Amino acid sequence: TVARWFVIRRGMMSGLVKVGTGAGQLIVPLIATGLISSFGWRSSYMIIGAVSLVALVAVAQVMKRDPEDIGLLPDGGQKQVHFATSNQTANLSLNGAVRTAPFWLLCIAEFAIFYCLLTTIVHIVPHARDQGLSPAIAAGVLSTIGGVSMIGRIAMGTANDRIGGKRSLIFCFIILITSLIWLQVASTAKMLFIFAVIYGFAHGGLFTVMSPTVAELFGTASHGLLFGMILFSGTIGGSVGPLFTGYIYDLTGSYRVAFLVLTIFAVLGLILIIILRSPRLKR
Repeated sequence: TVARWFVIRRGMMSGLVKVGTGAGQLIVPLIATGLISSFGWRSSYMIIGAVSLVALVAVAQVMKRDPEDIGLLPDGGQKQVHFATSNQTANLSLNGAVRTAPFWLLCIAEFAIFYCLLTTIVHIVPHARDQGLSPAIAAGVLSTIGGVSMIGRIAMGTANDRIGGKRSLIFCFIILITSLIWLQVASTAKMLFIFAVIYGFAHGGLFTVMSPTVAELFGTASHGLLFGMILFSGTIGGSVGPLFTGYIYDLTGSYRVAFLVLTIFAVLGLILIIILRSPRLKR
């Protein structure tokens, strides 16, 4: 939706919208901790689920697919051509996109991204508990990730408008790899909070820049479908990662090997983005 409503500041606006996700990651773990202590985890799930249901349905009632639906143009009617669209060769359909290498590179890169990000979110609190942190402090590490991710979303969304999607993704992967290397040796509360700050920036950036990057490379005519397919690939990684990490932990009794695997996936994603090029249509 954001990709269709904005062109000139598509990345920045994507980042601003994604701040809501970061705010949820900052606030909800703390709320959930309080709810669980008062009502138990089952009732807490019901409360959070009900609030989410009402909020999402209410917001959906005022959303429009694109500005043309109400007689407007993107960016409030401005017609300037932005950097992010200057390299577009066409508005590709799914059939056209799947015949290009960049589409599959993004799918595999998104698999690696979600493998790393969702695994970290699921397992960082148990890891912190293994390092001797109390439940409240461990939850604080997760909340710090959410809080800093809001900065990463705005910063990298704005950067995407200036340097393009590929460079933004490369920068985010470098920060992610740095944080995962640090995680290998983080054993104290202070070190884990430092990890949360570094990782949180990359977390927010990676969740923000993919949508404008897809629009930059393939146009917006089929953006929802293309972005959905790439996200589908990512959610496979997000499903496999936490399970495989838990399996490794059960075998070894430690997250050391599992976190090394995360680093390898992050390096793989970086390599894929480095070799990413604008799609060339076959004639």
